[in-house]
Amino acid sequence: MSIIVFRDRAAMSPEGRFTLEARSSHNWGMDRHQDGGARLEDDSFAKYREDQCGFGYRLVEHVPGAAEPRVVWVRRQGRGELPPLGLWVSDDGWVVLRLHGFPPQVVAVEPSGREVFRVRVIRGNAELEDWEAHEPRGRVWRARNYDSGPAEGDTWARNSWSYFHSREGLSLFVCRTSMGQRLVLDLSGAALVGEDTPEWPALSRELDDAERRGVESLLAELTERRAEIVRDASQEKLGRIVAGLHLVGVHRIESCVPHLRRWEEVDRPYSIESSLAFGDGYSTWLERQTFRPVVQHALRVLGLQPEGHATYHFLDGGDDECRLPMLAPVTDRRARAAALHENMSAGEVLQLLGSPDDVLSPSREIGGTFHRTEDWDYDFLTPSGQWLTLKLAWEAVDGQGQLISIQEAPAVWLYSDDRVRRFLDR
Repeated sequence: MSIIVFRDRAAMSPEGRFTLEARSSHNWGMDRHQDGGARLEDDSFAKYREDQCGFGYRLVEHVPGAAEPRVVWVRRQGRGELPPLGLWVSDDGWVVLRLHGFPPQVVAVEPSGREVFRVRVIRGNAELEDWEAHEPRGRVWRARNYDSGPAEGDTWARNSWSYFHSREGLSLFVCRTSMGQRLVLDLSGAALVGEDTPEWPALSRELDDAERRGVESLLAELTERRAEIVRDASQEKLGRIVAGLHLVGVHRIESCVPHLRRWEEVDRPYSIESSLAFGDGYSTWLERQTFRPVVQHALRVLGLQPEGHATYHFLDGGDDECRLPMLAPVTDRRARAAALHENMSAGEVLQLLGSPDDVLSPSREIGGTFHRTEDWDYDFLTPSGQWLTLKLAWEAVDGQGQLISIQEAPAVWLYSDDRVRRFLDR
């Protein structure tokens, strides 16, 4: 059974007028105030460590000159309603909640505290469910990147970019997924804005501009404080930074290139998994980075060479899990690659070329049997401005990693989003 932790959350409106809180008594052992708030009774630990419920929501307004914020409304978690995974509040007092669930839900609450409508998020290729057939039109949204596996009800919103937007007197809420698909809620009209509506092309261009402004603002605010932020930020804040760095490439925001350069310097591990290139004895681990894969991809789509900081590290299987030595940063890899040969070990390749830019673990069919392999991709920018990818394929032979293929070809990621989607979906 999967364990999910639902922590307390708070969100402030862009200009700081409102704060929205979501707090569970399971997290803090708190009692309700008469105004619907909650207070910490003592320093006791939370009774529940996961699957918390009993959330209460409170919207407060920060009134200039007032000693305390004014409570605008309170709301309790409804019967059958699952806990929140995201909160947003606009400077007009509109609130949007993203709830866990199968399917997940996005709930819109007007400034008075009344729920206006909710949208259920389902898989893009899901068959029509019985309940969906009875839903009001425009209350179901199909997310093309939604994984339906257990405890994956939030994958559709991973590394997404969410914001409020005003258009011709309307209040909109937008969630742009890592795949580029937009969920657009017309809060004023209590409706979902579909891609098939007549106004969508003009609206899409307008939202492109809004996202450019938002990314520029976010990176200008956070880049100089990146060391402090990376140390203390929540997973959601890190996800928003990753989304912003990705959008620099998507929207070709050249003014943000200096920010990309600074974020490429940040060494923040994200996850580890076994590496086949060193053999199949699980003696070496592959450590992925949080920011560098996305940052370097954005630089490349802008036609720029990254500085060459390692996007992956390899750890030995000992108790200390030390990083294996490798050349870094590397800017002359194509010239150095001329020394490659299939008798080289993975450690020797790391000393020659440094970290690969992408690592995949595909399976190949040989004689009717599928064999797991590991591909290391290295990207080169030629003097003529062409991007090439050197692909090294590894296989475990008699328990040892062996380089079985060395191939160079035009970079596929120029014409396909598969690579960056892998970076964003991890």
